[in-house]
Amino acid sequence: MGNRIGITLGVFAVLFVSHFFIKKRTWFSSFDAQYLVSKYTQKEIEHFSNFAFQNWRIVKWRENPRIKLLSNSQTRYYTDRDVFELVKACIQKSNRLLEEIQIYVDDQDINVVLTLKDSIHYNVRGRAPTYVSSIMIPYPTVIGGEVQVVVGNRKLDEINSTVFHEFSHLLGFHHNLELFEESEWTYKSLFNPPTKTFIDSLDRLVEDFTEYSDLDKAAIRIMYDKDVGIDPGLTKEKFFRMIEKAKKEMRK
Repeated sequence: MGNRIGITLGVFAVLFVSHFFIKKRTWFSSFDAQYLVSKYTQKEIEHFSNFAFQNWRIVKWRENPRIKLLSNSQTRYYTDRDVFELVKACIQKSNRLLEEIQIYVDDQDINVVLTLKDSIHYNVRGRAPTYVSSIMIPYPTVIGGEVQVVVGNRKLDEINSTVFHEFSHLLGFHHNLELFEESEWTYKSLFNPPTKTFIDSLDRLVEDFTEYSDLDKAAIRIMYDKDVGIDPGLTKEKFFRMIEKAKKEMRK
């Protein structure tokens, strides 16, 4: 009995050490830092890193998100069809930026549910997806999610802004409120909660973004660029270490 326990613990220790070793080795990574720095600007790379590493590791999909559209909304300001058209337009625009995956609206093999609601607890405008990860060597991969979008009596451009914001979460990006606050609330990105600016000629507040900014689009392309090969689980430290190594090699 003691020998069996010893053997089991030994096997577990070997697997644990091997898994840890694999994760630390650069040559098990598909990330091509040279391709990244040659294709994207420093500003685009920094913007990507500001929002992709909020949990210190990359969170992304390997399989295609397949979304079922549901509605618990009783609003009569817009029909569900109106809002779902915004969602489908967001999906189309997102798919143009994605190489490794594509997003589908489907009733088969669903791994994401998007729900329209009148309100959510604390009256937030939307709810970030819930990520479900499967343990894969060398890194965990997202296999499911949830998106909730408040409709209510909001204007269509406000709803559209929320839709794009929530899809940025679905694709693996997070808020960076610390960066936002450090720049005195001027660092604009749809990855952060949507913001408004007062327009004198219109005499009202207008959404700063109703869809991804140019930098947001570049960040999404980086995340799912098959030639860049960003790995799920890639750490910020390793990301920049490999970039510096690539820059040195390119200067030779």
